Amino acid sequence: MFGYISNVLKDTSCETPNSLLDATRCFTSWLVVQPAIIAAVISTLIGGLIVGVISSRWARSQKLRELDFATLEQFQQLYGEFFALYHLWDDFKRGLFQGFESSQKEIAKDIIERAYSMEGRMEAVLTKIAAEKELSLNEIDSLGRFRQAFQRMRKHVSRDIPFNWDCDFHREYASLKIHASRAADIILFGRPRVPTRSHLQILEITSNRYETKQSSTWLLTKEQLSTFKSKQQRIYEEGLRNSLRS
Repeated sequence: MFGYISNVLKDTSCETPNSLLDATRCFTSWLVVQPAIIAAVISTLIGGLIVGVISSRWARSQKLRELDFATLEQFQQLYGEFFALYHLWDDFKRGLFQGFESSQKEIAKDIIERAYSMEGRMEAVLTKIAAEKELSLNEIDSLGRFRQAFQRMRKHVSRDIPFNWDCDFHREYASLKIHASRAADIILFGRPRVPTRSHLQILEITSNRYETKQSSTWLLTKEQLSTFKSKQQRIYEEGLRNSLRS
């Protein structure tokens, strides 16, 4: 089509028509070519617009993904720091640092300061999640329960009591890990947020309803833990069978 248009426009008789017949032929040719030119221009504009929209959405999607990975990295660092402090605190309570030059008060003070700082940084991560994700009620509930579980560190050290998590399915220990894994899933796979909901989401996540005087609502029930343990055992047995087959 573009070649035909070019040939018509380059026709010398159209440049300097010598007769009424030439002029009529040139005018007729222009009427034929004009819609083709308009169609070509429109097609180019629409094509460029579509490519621009796709490119913009792809760039935005990539940027959001980068933000998710950055948030997940912060979350993982704080989760690891929690368990480092957990082991440090329990060893301290068992008297394993009595031979150190630092006084017991100095060690305890350092652990307490780190616990408070760690909790504050996790609060910032949860606020970031609430600002960047459109959360379902179940996701808000999971993050609220995780927040209460994460506060165990500050509450144990401030009350001067050890954790004594003596098995992998200790109720507090397993509840914290399961809530943490759900929180990590929300960071990576949650939907981008609706702007007007972010402040409501953080209010729900930080609600006191997850912590009552009667019971700790962040703890999983024995029935829930039993279900998770059964699933873990089935996964282990299935993996063992697959490895034997190979």
